[in-house]
Amino acid sequence: MTEQSGSPEVKWGEWIGGGWQMFTERWQVWVPMMLVFILALIVPILPMYILLIGAGVASESGEAPAAAVGMLAPLVGIAGALITLCLASFMLGGIYRTAFKQMRGEAIGIGDLFSGKDVVVNLLITMFLIILCAMGGALLCIFPAFIVAGLLFFAIPLVVEKGLSPMDALRTSFEKNKGNWLMFTLFAFVVSLIGSIGQFACYIGLLVTYPLQFLITAVAYRDVFGVAGVRSASQIPSSYASPSWQQGGQASYMPPPPQYTPPQAPQSYAPPQPVPPPVMPPPAPVVSDQITCPNCNALLSRTAKFCNYCGKPL
Repeated sequence: MTEQSGSPEVKWGEWIGGGWQMFTERWQVWVPMMLVFILALIVPILPMYILLIGAGVASESGEAPAAAVGMLAPLVGIAGALITLCLASFMLGGIYRTAFKQMRGEAIGIGDLFSGKDVVVNLLITMFLIILCAMGGALLCIFPAFIVAGLLFFAIPLVVEKGLSPMDALRTSFEKNKGNWLMFTLFAFVVSLIGSIGQFACYIGLLVTYPLQFLITAVAYRDVFGVAGVRSASQIPSSYASPSWQQGGQASYMPPPPQYTPPQAPQSYAPPQPVPPPVMPPPAPVVSDQITCPNCNALLSRTAKFCNYCGKPL
């Protein structure tokens, strides 16, 4: 599929519906993959926050100085953020590559989560720059941070799929989306909202909604930049393209004009004549083998000479 020229249109229903369709087709892979992804982000930093909570409790009871706990809190927060950023960079490449593999009709599995090792460094730098830009936008009345998310919406998949450097990925996404920045800002906000809405279902819902954030982004990226070996839903196969004589420019072949055959005059039609019923001959008279005695009216044989009952001659 080729890249769209100019500023792309945000296809809300097609992109969100496409992401949902991809999830429902292979939810058996995406749900456990998200479980591994979330646990991999939480487990390494969980002991740090447990330690911080314990230090806070000790500070309130007077067992630890409050100043030390106050200095420990930001250090733990920064360390946790850096660890999360590194782990997310390691796995985001695998998530997007899994989505692109599914688009190409290839088999996917949970192990694909770790298939983005070659782009970890570029993803780490890209995500760090996006966070810096968003933090700078947040200082300007919050809303510019959402604009940054919309303008740099495709930066991460550009690093994964096209192998761009961080600056090239940021620049390419910015140039592509700036002509329709408002709609991409709204779309990025809605996609992030869809991804996080699962937390209201005791956080278990994140196993369903969090993959949608990446799948919807992958579908949008496919339609805007194209993915090798993948067609968008609206793309017509080349075998269905119009022939050269229907396209503009010099035609190498002109079809022959259609042949016209004048219609023939309708033939006269005579309705069928009714067939008279067959004439049946009258039935032949039936000759009885018996006669009646004129004296006693008894039935006798035709060859009898006298009546057997009264004795009178016939």
